[in-house]
Amino acid sequence: MIVLQKPDRLVPILVPILSMGMNSGRLCLTLKSRQSLYPGIPCLRLGTRQISFFICKKSMSTPTLGSKFWWWVFATTIGFVIGFFLGLFSSLLAIYTSLSAISGFWGGALGGLCVGIAQKLVLRKKVSAKWILATSFGFSIGCGIGGLIIASTSIRHNSIIGPILGMVSGIISLSFAQARTMGWQKNKTIKWLIATTLGVTVGAGTGALACILAGVIAGQIFRGGLDTLGTVLLAATVAGSMVSGLTYGGITGLFLIKLLPNSHNSP
Repeated sequence: MIVLQKPDRLVPILVPILSMGMNSGRLCLTLKSRQSLYPGIPCLRLGTRQISFFICKKSMSTPTLGSKFWWWVFATTIGFVIGFFLGLFSSLLAIYTSLSAISGFWGGALGGLCVGIAQKLVLRKKVSAKWILATSFGFSIGCGIGGLIIASTSIRHNSIIGPILGMVSGIISLSFAQARTMGWQKNKTIKWLIATTLGVTVGAGTGALACILAGVIAGQIFRGGLDTLGTVLLAATVAGSMVSGLTYGGITGLFLIKLLPNSHNSP
């Protein structure tokens, strides 16, 4: 216990007060100042009355709500781009083998692994390592079922049903697997399902448009024959995956900051 004989010395401390609140019978004072004026004053005696309180200093290293949101979008985008290329190339390795029909499962799992790791680095202690496995599982189901339907001999010529069913199965498995790792109840799970649905569908649409647009622009810049085809395809793929990841991360991030506990402080 520390007792101050001259309470007037508290004036320099009380001036930058931003807000006051009661916490377990103690008066909590939050300072605007980012400098630690005093290490802590647990007790103050004013005349015959004694007030116990503590000073909560806002740390300079504590990220704001906006910065955490943008870190989530950035990490999701980077993870999406890296995961897309790793998943695509790993799937192409088996395209002419007997495993080509199921290559989408491990390609999607690898892509989801990259996204899950990137998101875990942002969320840190707010989610367990199971988030990575849940993300990898959701991507694996979506890409695997979509690829399996496309490779099926019965509907080989229908390349629309495969992506649609793959997207639906991926959305359901991804959202419910991630919600389960968070221990969310029905209300939050439904909201996360809506967030994932919007993020995936809008992300796929904007990504497809960005891929086409980048391909056209790259084709105009790198005019030539087959020697420039690789460059055009690379530009289109990078643009498409980046815009998809950016859109998906932005939409899901807006929902996530409302679903996580203590969302008024951090997402």
